[in-house]
Amino acid sequence: MKGSLLQRIIILLLLFWVLKPSLNAFDFFQPYLQNFSVSEGLTSSQIHFIYQDSNGLIWFASEKGVCCYNGLEFKPFTTTNGLADNFVMRITEDDEGTIWAVAESGKLSYFKDDTFHPFEFNSTLEKYGHILPNSIYIEQGNIWLGTDNKGIIYIGSDGMSVNHKSNKLHIHQHNKNVLIGTLNKAPKSKLEVEVNEGDQVVFEEVISLPEKFQPSYRFLKLSADARLVAIGRTLYKIDKGKIIEKKEFPTNILSLYVDQKERLWVGINQSQGAYIFERTHLTTPPLRVLRNHTINCITEDYEKGVWIATKENGAYYVESLEMTSFTQEAGLSSNELLFISGNKNGSVSIIAYPEGAIDLFSSCDHTETYNFSQPGKVNYLSSCYHDTDKDEVYLFGTQGVVHMSMSDVTHEVKIRPFQKVTDAIAYKNQVIILDHNKIHLYDETLQQELSKFQLSTWANKMTLMNDTLLLATSKGITAFDLNNNKEIEGLFKNLPSTRIIDIQYHQSTKKVWVCTSGQGIWILDSSSPYEDILDEQQGLASDIINCIYQDQQGFIWVGSNKGLNKINPANYHIEHIDQHSGLMSNEVVDIYAREGYVWIATREGLSKIKEDEIGSYKIDPFVRFDKIIVNNTPRTVTSGNLVLPYSDNNLNVNFHGISFRENALQYRVKLDGFDTDWQLYTTGQARYNNLPNGTYKLLVQAGHPKHGWSNSPATLQININKPFWKTIWFIALCLIVGACLFY
Repeated sequence: MKGSLLQRIIILLLLFWVLKPSLNAFDFFQPYLQNFSVSEGLTSSQIHFIYQDSNGLIWFASEKGVCCYNGLEFKPFTTTNGLADNFVMRITEDDEGTIWAVAESGKLSYFKDDTFHPFEFNSTLEKYGHILPNSIYIEQGNIWLGTDNKGIIYIGSDGMSVNHKSNKLHIHQHNKNVLIGTLNKAPKSKLEVEVNEGDQVVFEEVISLPEKFQPSYRFLKLSADARLVAIGRTLYKIDKGKIIEKKEFPTNILSLYVDQKERLWVGINQSQGAYIFERTHLTTPPLRVLRNHTINCITEDYEKGVWIATKENGAYYVESLEMTSFTQEAGLSSNELLFISGNKNGSVSIIAYPEGAIDLFSSCDHTETYNFSQPGKVNYLSSCYHDTDKDEVYLFGTQGVVHMSMSDVTHEVKIRPFQKVTDAIAYKNQVIILDHNKIHLYDETLQQELSKFQLSTWANKMTLMNDTLLLATSKGITAFDLNNNKEIEGLFKNLPSTRIIDIQYHQSTKKVWVCTSGQGIWILDSSSPYEDILDEQQGLASDIINCIYQDQQGFIWVGSNKGLNKINPANYHIEHIDQHSGLMSNEVVDIYAREGYVWIATREGLSKIKEDEIGSYKIDPFVRFDKIIVNNTPRTVTSGNLVLPYSDNNLNVNFHGISFRENALQYRVKLDGFDTDWQLYTTGQARYNNLPNGTYKLLVQAGHPKHGWSNSPATLQININKPFWKTIWFIALCLIVGACLFY
């Protein structure tokens, strides 16, 4: 008796130790970062600056030249292609669309006729000291340059002049507003800072400097009255000339950017990564990305994608889809998740892991961690049952069943071993538990087993179709009559032989959704086994399905090995997101949706997104003509106008769209004067044969039917001349000759 009491005390102490909560609250934003480095085509892994020009091309400046990316390939430019210097620090574009490269030496190069050319004043500029790469502004043929110690250089139609009033200059162009900042060194221990807009001084500050301090400085205009000024490692937020917020960073600030979501990105030196502040509030806790990277530049393209230039590993691209992600680094028990559930109002969510641990989330914050394994006995979890009416969750493990009340977040361990529970669902006042090839019926408290049945085959998932239990098995679908407690013969027979992963009955449409490993989704009813099939050809991300979930609104969510699909069962409209949208992994293993949020469990962490963000983004790709083949002969088009003789009337037009957000671009093509409506193409090629003589206008848009098309189509004017016998002069000549012969 004493031994038994002692054993109970020890077990209780062990349970208290393993079940104690870990209060590790966080909200960790970790977007998917697509990397571009030397292996992808960049000339160097050290990128100083990134710029998207007015044609949609992305330019990268490095110490080994310039690279231009058109969405398909990188094209390098060095001194052999006309650059004045390979060590390029900045790319800019003037108001006429000319690209300029600013070298570390201060030499300028401009891009014309598909190559770079040295600036004619480079030899003269060398006499005025080092040109600051961030201090260049070009408009209407006029150039302003800032130097280290010779003031401001102006080059225009009336020649060159130098303003010696200030010894350093920084110009930042933001929404067509130009900020000019001057820095004046006093004694070595202090730095006098002054920011001007025209003749107006908007900021003045004297800053104490540490010994051997090399200041960096950045300016950013937020509004008519608000500015951000970065001096060294200190960031100032100024409103109407007064400092209203101030924040210190570990090292010098190298880049500032406010994206279209009003998030402030701050890139800093010495491999400290980037800090992200919501709505430019410096007092809020920042989110961090790219730790162990030095951030030289942050910018945004026309589709709201963020580009980050690093010193160590090339460039990174981040889609601006709102996605919150959680990883083991940020506090999860593991990156390999098993399943997700939650309470009625969506305020508490539970994430379970294969080896017996769970994490609890309250709203967006991770609040508690529990481990239901005992020392030496891992409680491997295999499935979960959520009683939505009572807001209670049952976790099935090899060492027993864990019962949790989600309303007050209490729990208890019920020692009720099963071989391996693969699914559990509620049926009337009972709970049906699927344990390999056995069906267990328990009361709603899981205290009493009411009945047990043996199946003819092993099953892994199940769903209820009224009083019929449908089971996904290794041999197809097995139907079990719960009223008569027996299998139903002949229902859903003669299906293709494939592995069925999951199954879901959709109540409003009376259809059964069957998820397969390699053949997409079968949508069945009892009378028509092949009602519909959804696969990659119909827009599904992948034919290999991992899981299926039906939310409160009746939408179907499908996890695959290539991301997440949201399907409207009324019309089979499909939206999908993947790693490019921010998912931690494309391998989705479970889904849970409640109160406007979707939780996605993956093999490499957890992601959470607002439901209305999925499929809500718009794209506006640029379109470029690659080549035009006329009667099997390539033609070059430079002016947007193609004039052809009447016999050259077979055209093969090749084009491509530039979009970094949409991987599967489609195209709409219309030849005005020939086509009556837009023609849809999945590849960038359109062919027209035996065109009659006349004037045509070719319009090409890139995009996607779900996310919009290019606002400005690429256009090409095509003139096919008349044959000589149809020309006025030939007809007139024939009439004259005929008249002469007649008379």
